[in-house]
Amino acid sequence: SALEDRTSLELAPVVAVNPNDPQLTWLSLLYWPITPLALSSLSRADVEALRAYLAHGGLLVIDGQGLPQNEAGLRVLLREGLGTSLVAVDANHAIDRTFYLLRGQYMGEAGPAPVWAEKRSGVARLVVLNHNLVGLLASNNPSAEQEQAIRLGVNLVQYALMGDYKTDQFHVESLLKLLEQGR
Repeated sequence: SALEDRTSLELAPVVAVNPNDPQLTWLSLLYWPITPLALSSLSRADVEALRAYLAHGGLLVIDGQGLPQNEAGLRVLLREGLGTSLVAVDANHAIDRTFYLLRGQYMGEAGPAPVWAEKRSGVARLVVLNHNLVGLLASNNPSAEQEQAIRLGVNLVQYALMGDYKTDQFHVESLLKLLEQGR
């Protein structure tokens, strides 16, 4: 995979999951390419299980796959189901620079498309995009969009595993003093 080719990470195989599976908390990242049918068939128990997954530190990436018809159902899920609000990811967000410096540019299948993250202090546990990320990654046609998708995918996995460590400036002053003493 591109992730293994570009990083030292070794991934487990991709598996389908059930939101009510108690083993879900062992997974660092869930990528959910939504469809209108999937959104309409979510039960209350499924939504509660997703809330519990997020509360236990998992990262849920929801991808509308570039389909405009997914937007209304997704808004309902976010507002009424998961009860969260989102902010646009920009060049200052850890997702933008966890591994690659994306400079606030995110390409979807149909061109530039925003990435949204849960509005909260600390690490966002929910990311929403409308890119068809997996479709771009699986394409046999190398393109600028595919390269951007690979870079965004790598950043999302790194973010799921390491959080926002790139924004943690807490120890910078102490580290700089230690470096100066070593000279």
